[in-house]
Amino acid sequence: MVDHTMPNMPQRPSARQPAKKEPSYQIGVPIDGGGDALQPGDSYDQEETAQEHPAPSRDMHTSTEVSLPEDLPTEEPPSSRVVPSVPVRAAATASARGRSGRASKVGSTSVTGKAVSARQPAAANKSSRSARSTATAATSTAAPRVSSRRMSFDKAGFQKAVLWIGIGLLIAVVAITSIILLATHGSENRRLATEALGEATRQQDLAKNALASRRGTEARKAYDAALAALTGTAQLGGAVAAPPEGKPVVKDLAIQAFDLRTEIETLKERIAAVQAENAAAANLSALTARFATLGEPATDLDQLEKDVLAYVDNPVEPKAGASPNMAATHARMVTEAKLRLASIATERERRKSARSLAPLRLAEVETDGLIQQEQFGAALDKLEKLGRENPDADFSPLRGKVEDSAAKSWRSAKAQVDTKLADWKSRGATEGQRQAALATAKERLNQVIQRFGLPTYVDQARAMLTPLP
Repeated sequence: MVDHTMPNMPQRPSARQPAKKEPSYQIGVPIDGGGDALQPGDSYDQEETAQEHPAPSRDMHTSTEVSLPEDLPTEEPPSSRVVPSVPVRAAATASARGRSGRASKVGSTSVTGKAVSARQPAAANKSSRSARSTATAATSTAAPRVSSRRMSFDKAGFQKAVLWIGIGLLIAVVAITSIILLATHGSENRRLATEALGEATRQQDLAKNALASRRGTEARKAYDAALAALTGTAQLGGAVAAPPEGKPVVKDLAIQAFDLRTEIETLKERIAAVQAENAAAANLSALTARFATLGEPATDLDQLEKDVLAYVDNPVEPKAGASPNMAATHARMVTEAKLRLASIATERERRKSARSLAPLRLAEVETDGLIQQEQFGAALDKLEKLGRENPDADFSPLRGKVEDSAAKSWRSAKAQVDTKLADWKSRGATEGQRQAALATAKERLNQVIQRFGLPTYVDQARAMLTPLP
């Protein structure tokens, strides 16, 4: 055994109490001393203890006996424990400290270190070798194990802690939920007001885009929707300059609503101007479409002319009466409509000519035939009938032609009759010549009476025929 005696080192006052019983250990750990091998009250660590306290003399040997009691707990096999390596010097130091101070009870497994007297050298040597090998094996393979009573788990306390934690979490969740509900309920009016402002802004943008594209109807629709969103939301207080106090009005948003309403209302005049221009253009387009069918007999020229004149007086609302302001504003389209009036007059003349030309041509053909047949009375009757059927046609020229033809024929017939009657009265002619001339005169007068059909000439012919034999 190596001699660890250090004669030159200062000696620490010994605190051993020979009269007291040495503490019991459970494989290097005191079970009744209330701590580890190094006690909290020891001011020296393991190195200092090993250096300052000399090892026992060669005559002094330490015998370590390991005894395992029958009631050693077996619920934790050695293989399941992590056993750190403990130096032999630390175990010896712990044994020395145990001898220096504290009395303890004997545990279920104890390692008892006894000082062997120098008067027993033989037994001490044998026990020392056995103790060193046993201690070396014990300290190298087994670590101090805390008693199962010290490591017992407080399940009741843990369950109580978990319970309190759960209750705390539940209370926190309820509190947070209540706060959220209160905040949500309080911000409902603000949410509605914000949504109304957003909708009004969106409709304002739609109105501006529609105006840029000259879509007056869409712009008016978006304009009305924007104002409805502002004035119809109770949370915005009617979007007035001085919104009412109190719920549900959100005052700051109500002031914003008034500013937005003022901005939106500036679009009103532009929308009205675009709508008026679009209406005037639409009315002119409708009139132009009617002019496309101007030559059709179904087109009422008189009504079309009235509609054009109404458009000239008020191009935006022709049925509403004259509006000099609107006529001046849309002067270009009014001028274009006025130019259409000339085409109506031309079509009217064309139609008049068309209505009179065909009957006149038909009457001329028929009267010419009757004139050739010396049926002048029949020709005049035909012209009278055609005149009633075609009031637009002027049959005066044809009527004059018939009358002139009848006069010429009568003069010709009268001259012939007079010539024949002179031959009939001539004394130089033979009786045969005189009778032939009389017959010819009478025949011609009968033709006038039968064909002419005009009382003037018929009466004259009868007056000449009556005195003849």
